[in-house]
Amino acid sequence: MSPIEARIAAVYPELTAQERRGTDTLLEHLDDLAIYSSAELSKLSGVSRPTLSRLYKRLGYESFAALRSEARRDRGIPLGPNHGVEAHIAQETRNIAQLARLADGRLQAAVRSIVSANDLFIIGERSSYPVALHLRQQLIQLRPKVHVLPLPGQTLGEDLVSIGPGDTVVLIGLRRRTSGFARLLRQCTHSRAETVLIADNTGRRYEPEVTHFLPCSLDASGPFNSYTAAMSLVAMVANEASTVVGVQGQRRVGLITTSYHDLNEIEGS
Repeated sequence: MSPIEARIAAVYPELTAQERRGTDTLLEHLDDLAIYSSAELSKLSGVSRPTLSRLYKRLGYESFAALRSEARRDRGIPLGPNHGVEAHIAQETRNIAQLARLADGRLQAAVRSIVSANDLFIIGERSSYPVALHLRQQLIQLRPKVHVLPLPGQTLGEDLVSIGPGDTVVLIGLRRRTSGFARLLRQCTHSRAETVLIADNTGRRYEPEVTHFLPCSLDASGPFNSYTAAMSLVAMVANEASTVVGVQGQRRVGLITTSYHDLNEIEGS
């Protein structure tokens, strides 16, 4: 976690709704703060400049310039608005490099919950759904009872009632979440299941409500989000889970490989 992220996390529960909007915008643009002014951040976030000025001071900075200087020191000179191949690769590299922060024990703790759950539910909507599907495809090779929700064309209500103590819910909450995401998350937490939230920094507002929070960056050099780091995080979770389950997981992988062969489902199996 960068110094700016740590300062935000320390005061986030005490911020007003407008201040939280401002911090969410800051978190979204940590990698390219150098190309923005405080006025532009005000426009991006929909938060007034005086409110942002108060926010910078609550975070311990005399001004936006001081905050931006810290971002530069932490991350190096940010890229300008260059949408070429080199800019794209550089941004993807930075997104993935940020995942190294999860080696502080957060990844391992979340994976222990995932591996030990009675039933594992993975929920993702909109752009989070492909990530949820991929995570399920990886984890079903290591353990049984891995469910992805919602099923195509279905609602969630009938499946959520099956979740309870001893289960784990992995919520994929990448930005531009549905308007009902907060209600969905709270229903999962009220079920007394453990909850793992995989989200970009705009999901940090939900961190106090979940058991485990695994952040990943969607920042891109162009106008569209990048999901490279999210998919890389899925690989990290799956590889760590493989280590935790050990021989038992290897046996399951062997049985699945045999099933592929018997059904002739996979080329070269």
